[in-house]
Amino acid sequence: MAQPAPIHVVLGNMATVFTDAAASFQAAKSAAQAEDAAAPAWAKKMEADLKKTMEEAMERVEGEVKKLRGELVPYRAAAARSHNKGIINDDEALLEVPATNGEVPPDFPKTRGAVKALTGQQLKNLLEAYGVNEIMRETQGRRMQLGPVIGIKQA
Repeated sequence: MAQPAPIHVVLGNMATVFTDAAASFQAAKSAAQAEDAAAPAWAKKMEADLKKTMEEAMERVEGEVKKLRGELVPYRAAAARSHNKGIINDDEALLEVPATNGEVPPDFPKTRGAVKALTGQQLKNLLEAYGVNEIMRETQGRRMQLGPVIGIKQA
């Protein structure tokens, strides 16, 4: 079974087709305007069809981009955790670790020191955002649970 073409090849081919169709339509429209006449019915239909086709193509492209972004979430999270593991000073910036939905929780700490300043409720919110079952209810226990999730050693 043949492998599907890479997305950049498909998008490039679609762009070429749309560019050629748009150029043909523009030529017909310009010719009609030069003659001070209404665009012929076929040109109006072509415009409507082209617009519909472009909208459908954009929806497909947006869907593919969304799918690709979703597939990249685990890699983004792993890269951020890996970076964060190397942070030893409290004032160093953490890379944001996305949750499984691709979003970074709003309470995500900006630095290692900010992790130490998180309240029990903020820690609980972060653990929930990352889908971690809270085992410890004390603030320090929650902080210990959060550390591996965002890639920091004991804060």
